[in-house]
Amino acid sequence: YPVYGEHVKDLLNHVNFSAQDTALEIGPGEGEFLSVLCQRFSHVIALDNSIDMLNKAKALADNQALNNIDFVLGDTQTAIDKNILADCIIINMVLHHVPSPEELFQDAATLLNQNGSLLVTDLCRHDQQWATESCGDLWLGFEPTEFSEWANAAGLKEGQNQFFALRNGFQIQLRHFVKGNS
Repeated sequence: YPVYGEHVKDLLNHVNFSAQDTALEIGPGEGEFLSVLCQRFSHVIALDNSIDMLNKAKALADNQALNNIDFVLGDTQTAIDKNILADCIIINMVLHHVPSPEELFQDAATLLNQNGSLLVTDLCRHDQQWATESCGDLWLGFEPTEFSEWANAAGLKEGQNQFFALRNGFQIQLRHFVKGNS
């Protein structure tokens, strides 16, 4: 997984999870981060709305003998309809590809167990228009305040934040939000 995956892994190590906890990765892509999650959580759910990406993630999991993953085809509403709950939700470089990132925060809050963590990694706001045509990006990154506002509106509290620059000029934000008692 890309270099920022190490930052996500570090953050996972600093959040107090039980060995019996469940992780949900929304949009696992080809599954590069699933092995990290399988080592940390007893149950992992990979949720993707692309059968092609889900099949690639399954192939990687089979190749690495990762046997504690459920693969679910669909979106967050599918997960809500299936009554899926998780102690940790990871949304890694997905939000700039979805029509309504704010809605994804709302859905993630619904899918989180009480005191669960939402880890979001995505681009900071940028002006590189080529990304919309070359990469299919719907959004040119996000202001950190947008994530904070969306999380707050979803009833999530802000945890640790990390920001770092990549060599290609993009900045990445790694955000941690917690579903706590009101």
